[in-house]
Order: sequence, then C-alpha cells, then structure tokens
Amino acid sequence: MELILVRHGRPERDDNSSDPALNDLGHRQAQAVSQYLQGEQIDQVLSSTMVRARQTAEPLAEALGIDLVQRDDLREVDDHRDQYIPGEEMTPESDFVKAFLEDPHFLFADHGGWGPWKARITTTFDDIINSHRGQRVAVFCHGVVMATFFCTVMGTEDAFAVSVDYTGITRAKGNSGGLRSIQSWNETAHVREMLT
Repeated sequence: MELILVRHGRPERDDNSSDPALNDLGHRQAQAVSQYLQGEQIDQVLSSTMVRARQTAEPLAEALGIDLVQRDDLREVDDHRDQYIPGEEMTPESDFVKAFLEDPHFLFADHGGWGPWKARITTTFDDIINSHRGQRVAVFCHGVVMATFFCTVMGTEDAFAVSVDYTGITRAKGNSGGLRSIQSWNETAHVREMLT
C-alpha cells in the first residue's frame, strides 16, 4: 500500500492551548495541497484529531467525497502543552527553545520517553498499513510524527535530523509483511510561494 503523509498547514499562535486552528496562510496551504493531490486516486483520508491537521485534511476529503477519519494516535508530541508557538515565532530566549537545545528529548517526557513514543508511532502506522492493503491513503498529521515514522523506516534514532515544511508531502510504501520504504520526503512544489 501507499502512504501520502502530509504535515498540517501553518497554525495560529495560541497562548492557551496546544491545539490551535490554522491561520489564513494555513488555510491557503490546505487548499493548495488538496488541489495538488486530487488526481492521486486516494482511497482514504486520515488525520490527527488535532484541529490544525483536521482542517488541513478537510478540503481534500471533501473534494474527493471521502469521509475523513480522525485518529487520536496521530496527535503531535506537544499535545500536552498549554500553548502553541509556531517555530517561526520562537526566539532563542524562549523557555521552549532553551529546553530543546539543552535536551531535545525533553519533548517525549510526557509520553514516557523516546522509546515509548517511537513504539506508539510505529504501532499506529503498522495498523494503518495493515488496515489498508492495496490502497493509497493520505495521512494528515504533524512534523515530529512524520519524523518518527521516518526513523522507524530508516533505522535511526534521531527524530530531529529531518524536518518537513507546512503541507510538505512525504510518500512511503508498506506491506503487511513489514516492508517499509520512503519514496520521497518533503515535497513542497504546491506551496513553494507560501513557505516563509
């Protein structure tokens, strides 16, 4: 089966929640990725239950006439935090950046650490692959979720060695026998003029 992984569009800053909606640019990015993928013969559209991923997935699901299926196990690693600041707005003086530079793995602490987090993401994608044999599935989720999947496929433990832009597309293949491969990483031609 084929996976089309899509990072969500640009979200609003939210000082009271880790689950913000898309901003105006993010909605335009969602429309652009929808138009780009409409000719792909997609069988299913999945998304994280977080608002920014769901709002990015909705235009494609609607255009294809497919019911959007939301999965809680696709939520981002920061889903427990009390605010969301887009990376572009963070400064070196922010507490988050200081903590990240001191120990990037602090992000996984509320999920039991890197090992349990990686196991959860691996199990999630194994389930998606095994449940959609022979299909092409678009999965709208988050940067660290996508990077973790990359780690499981490529056999690395460094989730921060790769990154993906807003509505960047990663293509992968998998089968029920455990074969996984990355076909492309971070396709952005559809939003090139909308990346900041």
